[in-house]
Amino acid sequence: MFLAVVVVFLNEERFLPRLLSSVAGQTRAPDRLLLVDDGSEDASPSIARDFADAYPYAEALCGRADRLKPTGSQLRQNSAPFSGPSSDLRTHMTSWRSWTGTSN
Repeated sequence: MFLAVVVVFLNEERFLPRLLSSVAGQTRAPDRLLLVDDGSEDASPSIARDFADAYPYAEALCGRADRLKPTGSQLRQNSAPFSGPSSDLRTHMTSWRSWTGTSN
């Protein structure tokens, strides 16, 4: 079974490290972890990017939905399902579903 997890956050620098540590410590890691920043003004995006760089199953999309850019394993694999800036998050989620092989 394919396991994808989506975490949307806004200014969560205080709690995001604990959440990501918990994900990393699970006995079964997700196949894909999408970290979506909704325009944080604290260190949350940096925390998400660092996690995505360290864990190949994680992707960090940081910035407002109209400026989302891929990081982490997406860049390492050069197989980004997201084409860069878009004003419509649904476009990214459609690409995400296609990339993960899920229909909903």
